[in-house]
Amino acid sequence: MKVKWFVSMVVIIGLLLSLNTVAAQVAFEMMDPEGDDVGPGTYVYPKASPFVAGIFDLLHFKVETEGDKVVFYFQFKALGPADNPNPWGSQTGFCLQIMQVYIDTDRKSGSGRTDTFMANLDIDKANAWEIGLAIGPHWGNPDDFIKNNRVTKGEVDELGNIEVSADVATNRLIAKVPVDVIGTPTNKWAYSVLVGGWDGMGPTGFRAVGVEAEDWVAGGADSMAVAAGVNPIPFDVLVPEGKDQLTILKTYTIDPPKFAVLYAIGPGIPAKFPTNTVLIIVVAVVVILLIVFTLKKKKAA
Repeated sequence: MKVKWFVSMVVIIGLLLSLNTVAAQVAFEMMDPEGDDVGPGTYVYPKASPFVAGIFDLLHFKVETEGDKVVFYFQFKALGPADNPNPWGSQTGFCLQIMQVYIDTDRKSGSGRTDTFMANLDIDKANAWEIGLAIGPHWGNPDDFIKNNRVTKGEVDELGNIEVSADVATNRLIAKVPVDVIGTPTNKWAYSVLVGGWDGMGPTGFRAVGVEAEDWVAGGADSMAVAAGVNPIPFDVLVPEGKDQLTILKTYTIDPPKFAVLYAIGPGIPAKFPTNTVLIIVVAVVVILLIVFTLKKKKAA
């Protein structure tokens, strides 16, 4: 009986340790509600056929370290039309989305930047960022990298340091950045994450959001905000537990013109349980129940 008990505990502890090993590689992950790809609540997609439902709807965000790379995963409801998710043939395997991630590496208020790359948003001062990532499609044109694929540290832009790809089977977009470029994620890192439509014709990389939707222009923005230049550009953003995307993206002001402020998410900032945390909790509960059952059985004997 004692031998069986010992073997069982060794197996269970080994399972827990293996889960923790996997979880240790994941710096942060977060689910996002489905169907919130409406910006401040009113945005609608452009009318042209490539803009199918769900392409700007971010469902899951994850950051993990794989060897000498920090990997950022963005899972969407859809990447593009089901029969052609990359309709314009980008080298990255996708062409409709653009993502931006602003990383506060120390959580010291005021120690970094609070602006964004033309997203018509500011970052909360408490999570001023030291590292900014612009992630989007490209066709090998240097201009695409300047707009869509770069690492910004402080005031310095570094091009060619992001390896971008698409996993069509899982609707995930993947960006890999060398550890020696941005460092290894820690529990102090906080992330401000936003998603918009890609447009290579404009100066910002973002597809415009106007009052009325057109074939190549999104719609639903407030006319006064558009006139003042403060209407948020993203369709979807990640927000901490207790915050509401629709409310946050309406916090801009017309007079004086000020952008809405986006809050960061990250370890220690209340959010939904990530997948690995749920697994560990479930296994821990099973271990406790096994211990209780075994002790009761032993006492009864």
